[in-house]
Amino acid sequence: MSVAKTRVTIDFYALYERSLTKERVIAGLKAANRRGKRGGRPLAITGEKLDAILIALEGGMSKAAICRNFGVKRTTLIDTLNRLDKTEKITRNAAEGRLNK
Repeated sequence: MSVAKTRVTIDFYALYERSLTKERVIAGLKAANRRGKRGGRPLAITGEKLDAILIALEGGMSKAAICRNFGVKRTTLIDTLNRLDKTEKITRNAAEGRLNK
């Protein structure tokens, strides 16, 4: 068998194995999702800490002061607030019968 044919054969099997791996990964992620598992890094601000931060924000405390008092990085605070804002918009739109707007 020539080198070119051998290379094509190896490339074919590599591509085939890659597609099988992709299917297995997707199936595993779907199964984990059905079991209620969430992948990725745990959220830094949750529960009581988040409630206290929201109360402090409503009370007029600056984001910088909140970061100092609660020991949270500024980018983490902003990302969490953006995530909450998106969640509220999705909930509001779903209640009004609109999605993805």
